[in-house]
Amino acid sequence: MIATNKEKASHKIYIESILADASGKQKGFSAQTNDYQQLVRELVAKDPSSDTAGDSQAIISDESGGRQERLEWERLEQERLAITEQERLEKEMLEWARLEQEKRDQERLEWAKLQESFAQKLREQEKIDQEEQEQENREQEQENRDLDKRRIERQGRERREQGRWEQEKTIESEGGLAAERTEPRPRRRQDPTPLAQTLDLVWIMFKGRERGVWRTAHRLHVYSSDSSEVERIAVKYIRKREQIRVYDTDLNILTPQICFQAAIANRSNMLLLIPAREIDINEELEASVSQMLSESDSQIETGIQ
Repeated sequence: MIATNKEKASHKIYIESILADASGKQKGFSAQTNDYQQLVRELVAKDPSSDTAGDSQAIISDESGGRQERLEWERLEQERLAITEQERLEKEMLEWARLEQEKRDQERLEWAKLQESFAQKLREQEKIDQEEQEQENREQEQENRDLDKRRIERQGRERREQGRWEQEKTIESEGGLAAERTEPRPRRRQDPTPLAQTLDLVWIMFKGRERGVWRTAHRLHVYSSDSSEVERIAVKYIRKREQIRVYDTDLNILTPQICFQAAIANRSNMLLLIPAREIDINEELEASVSQMLSESDSQIETGIQ
């Protein structure tokens, strides 16, 4: 590190003071010598042959030479001391400059480490934010897909309900048996006995599903020649606020007038009561009906559940 102008000026003043002190001593000695020589010259002028004058002049010459040498030595010693002091100060300033430079280098290194640490944390946070954003995007895409799926399913149910409503209107206007499909659903049971050979007195059971379990909602004993009681019970359920629809076990929608014939046509003697809001003919419903029929096989013939 280069010393400041103020430090240079202070050092220069110090050196000049040492040199001035030496020069002052030399001048003072020179003045004393001149006074003493003047006194000797005056004695010589009064009595040139005097021994005292000769001795004094010789002494003056000797002392003048010795003092001159001593002053010269002192001057040189002062200069040496001044140079030594200057070198010491320069070394101290160099050492101080070196320490200051090392301190600044250490501070720069620590600052660089702090910046790198901050940059690393910033990169890690950016990575975390990016992963969270990607996760949110995936969840949003999944939610959108689920919404689209539910919308399509809802539209499908609405179309099926519209189709059923149109079928019911057709049934009411024509009095015929309406099927859920274009063609009637195939019978789950093949009846080897002609309808004409069925017993005159039969059991008819109205089944409703509660929490996934089919239960008997109504059971009646009727003559095959009189289906009015079955029709009355079917109308009773249809007029309820739940908007019940009547199906046979092949899941064909029925009108009250044909409920009896449909029930005994496949020898199940069962009519299914399903609220309009729950109607969704799917594999789960079909499997549920099949299981219910298999469990009731041993009881259908006797009419007991």
